[in-house]
Amino acid sequence: MPETEYCACGRSLGTYQANLFDTQKKCTECLTKERCHMILSTLPAEDDWEWERLSEFEQTFLPSVRQQFARKGSLSEKQYLILERLWEKANR
Repeated sequence: MPETEYCACGRSLGTYQANLFDTQKKCTECLTKERCHMILSTLPAEDDWEWERLSEFEQTFLPSVRQQFARKGSLSEKQYLILERLWEKANR
């Protein structure tokens, strides 16, 4: 019988069919927040030697979004997409 499953934050994940391999599932907002945190923690910080390899825009953008994410716990969709591009570029 299908059950309604919830994220740890309380948001509903809809219905699912329980099975033996279920692991804790997360809502889109929680997954995005987790991904932002991971990306921000792996990209260079101002005191890292890799910092100089970033463009002027990237050197302005990263501290700004780090501060916003620390303050609000979220980024705009556009900021998130730019962050994803920076992460992909850094991991080529």
